[in-house]
Amino acid sequence: MWQRTDSQDKPIDAYIIVCQQAACRKRIDDDPMLFIEVSWGGGGPGKFMLLCGNCPHRQEYACKHPNLKSNGGPGLEVKFSGFPIFNVMICGSGGCRTLDRPATYCAGNPAGND
Repeated sequence: MWQRTDSQDKPIDAYIIVCQQAACRKRIDDDPMLFIEVSWGGGGPGKFMLLCGNCPHRQEYACKHPNLKSNGGPGLEVKFSGFPIFNVMICGSGGCRTLDRPATYCAGNPAGND
């Protein structure tokens, strides 16, 4: 999944999901705006790609569950794997970090948490 940016390269709430084929990647490369790759474990409510895809509370890339705090609710439990998706450490000038851990459970997804 890729998140689009505005003309100042700041992330906006616009996403694209593409396959791994060259033609799909070309769609990202040909766009005049910058796209930021969002890991499979990353995202947020409505954007956890491994968890939210089949949820009836997901509307486009937003979670509309009434218990979500941003929707005025008391809070919605989301659990994350204890392990990163890949056993990889990424190091750069800002230090090292492991890849994101995927969301594995959401109390608001009645469709299942596989």
